[in-house]
Amino acid sequence: MSDPWVDATGSPSSNISEFRNVLDYIAIMNYDVMSSPTVGAGPSSPLDDACAPVGARFGSAMSAVQTWSAAGMPVNQIVLGVPAYGHSFVLTSNPEPSSGSTQNTTLSAYPQYNPSLEKRGDSWDGDSSLDVCGVMQGPGGVFTYWGLKEQGFLKQDGSVADGIKYQFDDCSQTVCRPCMTRMRLDY
Repeated sequence: MSDPWVDATGSPSSNISEFRNVLDYIAIMNYDVMSSPTVGAGPSSPLDDACAPVGARFGSAMSAVQTWSAAGMPVNQIVLGVPAYGHSFVLTSNPEPSSGSTQNTTLSAYPQYNPSLEKRGDSWDGDSSLDVCGVMQGPGGVFTYWGLKEQGFLKQDGSVADGIKYQFDDCSQTVCRPCMTRMRLDY
């Protein structure tokens, strides 16, 4: 929820200052931010998206807090919700160097992915099922924090496991989730 509640016209409210008197706080749920197949898979819970590529600015902690505070919610009444899980993507190209290459590979912050291919996440991720509208969905491709450890992406102390490539995205201030790849992952 990056924008304030909608008003009677369906637009985000520009003045919610009276709510500060009746609410203890609001919670900004800064996760499950969209990715775009045309731009690539980006961070699901960016702290900032001001320097993200055009078409990949779906909201961030920074922009949400700025928007809500500009509409009248005091920052000391804003709580930031963050995830303890991530999503998987099936990339359309292999980010690893070709066989025998000695060059270091820089992982793309927004790698291209195929939205029609969905892989199962950790052991808590369900198989395909019907959603509330009766449409077949999934699997979700969700990896919980403990699932990232169980699958060998993270060590038990939470640090990145050996053999896992990753990069820190200076723009979003997050570990680039689609860039955390297994050296032996099939594409």
